[in-house]
Amino acid sequence: MMNIECTIRLVELGSIKALVTVLYGDIELRGFKIVEQGDADFWVAMPSREYQRDGKTEFVHVVRIPDPEKKMAFTDAILAAYKQSLTENPSDSFEVRCL
Repeated sequence: MMNIECTIRLVELGSIKALVTVLYGDIELRGFKIVEQGDADFWVAMPSREYQRDGKTEFVHVVRIPDPEKKMAFTDAILAAYKQSLTENPSDSFEVRCL
C-alpha cells in the first residue's frame, strides 16, 4: 500500500458515497470521490473539472496516475480507508492513515 493519509466525508449524493482528500507527503489532493456501482461495488473517481466543448459537457481529470500499478495501489488505499471508515465511524468525517 501507499503511504497516504485520507480525510473521508461520508455523503449521499446519488451514487457518490464519500468525498475524499488525500495527503501524499506534502501534497494535498482534493476532489476524489467514492462511487458505488451496482451492489456494494465501489471505485475511486479521480478529481476532474467540467468544461463545454461543441455545446456538450465534458470532463477532464485534474489528477492522473499513468502507471496502472501505482494507480491501483493508490485507489486501493483510498478504498481501504473508506471501508474502514464505514466500520469505525459510519456517520461522520473520518481521517485514516493508509500505509
